[in-house]
Amino acid sequence: MDDEFICYADKTSDEAVFVKVDERGRVFSFSNEMGDYEWTGPACIKKEKLNYSSGNVFNQLEPYLPMKGFKIQAYDVDTYEDYIRVTELTRNW
Repeated sequence: MDDEFICYADKTSDEAVFVKVDERGRVFSFSNEMGDYEWTGPACIKKEKLNYSSGNVFNQLEPYLPMKGFKIQAYDVDTYEDYIRVTELTRNW
């Protein structure tokens, strides 16, 4: 059983990294321009697959795609405007 997976959510941030998913919910690509959902960051990845880099983490994951994906409820904060929006959304939690 493959215990690695990537999480994604509905787009909420202004500077999203997108994922495209197949009919089974597996992530098969990343994009800065368009996609099905917003990537929320790696959720469970073997540490051997990640290295220190000044580049993007998702570029290190691309050789391992497709990978199991899970849609979660998340709000990514990339900008001050995102912060304000999330503050309003979570005020009544």
